[in-house]
Amino acid sequence: NDDEKNPSSTNSSKSLELLSLIPPPPASPAVSADAEEAGRLRSSGAAGDVVSALERYGYCGLLEDSSELAALRASLRRACSAARSTSTLQNGRLARNLSRESCGDQVATFFEESALGEALATYVSPRGKKRKKKALPNRRILEVQGVQDITVVGPCPPQELHRDHDRGRRRAVVLALSLDGRTTLGTEFVRGTHLGGAPPDQDDQDDLPPGGEEDDDDDARAAEDLCEYITTYRFSTKRAPKSDAMLAHFRHSGHLQALDATWMCYDPFTYHRGAAKDHAQAERIFIMLCASHLAPADKAAIASTNDMKRRWRGLQVGPAALVDEK
Repeated sequence: NDDEKNPSSTNSSKSLELLSLIPPPPASPAVSADAEEAGRLRSSGAAGDVVSALERYGYCGLLEDSSELAALRASLRRACSAARSTSTLQNGRLARNLSRESCGDQVATFFEESALGEALATYVSPRGKKRKKKALPNRRILEVQGVQDITVVGPCPPQELHRDHDRGRRRAVVLALSLDGRTTLGTEFVRGTHLGGAPPDQDDQDDLPPGGEEDDDDDARAAEDLCEYITTYRFSTKRAPKSDAMLAHFRHSGHLQALDATWMCYDPFTYHRGAAKDHAQAERIFIMLCASHLAPADKAAIASTNDMKRRWRGLQVGPAALVDEK
């Protein structure tokens, strides 16, 4: 059998079979002139660059250039050694829940003093064509919901594509980093999907990425189509491996991008997944934040994803920013 003698030919045949099971995906709403660049998005930490990347792609890789980051890593490393509460997550992942007492002060300092804190506060702050704004100097825009050290306990397949909540874009943001500053996180994103599938009562639906109104409408339609494609095909059965076919299409088209950064931020409403691992991996910190102006029910829904045993209630951080007059 020629296929047995040539494994690459067999793999190619299987890939073609998968691609033929379902139609190709719609165009991405976050098209880059260079798909490779979109997969390795970087920012110097300038607030405008980070906000622009989050609004366009839903994620942003960051450069190792911050003195505040070194202090944050040192504090988180100490907190990890003292952590006692754990949560079991999907696909061979275990989370240690870091307490507010062990690192809350340093986390707050980081978001108050770093350019990234300003960027993330700007990203989640309420805005829109019909909103009135008023500067409230004592109000903090970001609220820390919890910090987890997520460990991959051994070789494992990738996670299912998912969103962390259903409350819409710019409701929450996650800062993730490796403690050693060398290990890349490798999280995979379907770029631009945070722009689609927003709840019908979302109060700032008219606020889309920079560009003309016609371009914004095109992005919104493309995102809706892509999100519908994902929800249609993301679950597999043995008889109809549609999820495998969808992922094969995404790899072929460049929709699915692995972020090879040692620290990054992302909107958890973007479709994403933890990558497959061929070995155990530890010391990957995820700081979960939401917009402080959200209703308590929305905050609780966003916090429920990673089974944090004890939410960091009331820790509002980041520079003062424009907030809703109400």
